[in-house]
Amino acid sequence: MKNEGMLQDKSWDDLADLSFPKGYPAEEARARLVEEHLFQRAVKVYLGALPVVNMLAMRDGSEKVFGSGYNVLPIWKDQSL
Repeated sequence: MKNEGMLQDKSWDDLADLSFPKGYPAEEARARLVEEHLFQRAVKVYLGALPVVNMLAMRDGSEKVFGSGYNVLPIWKDQSL
């Protein structure tokens, strides 16, 4: 477990240590920043899609059990867990 945290810190250190001669990223730094940006964007898209996927699964499950249609709305009387 301790090594995993050290690997994460190293990743951020690598980004922080990229070279920016004259205030502009070197080609290697540019490529690394683009890669990191695409990774971060992919994570945001995945996390943003989770609620939609959940609602679609709830809809599909409800349609299998109760039938489909705009007028079908399942309601549970006992909501205690």
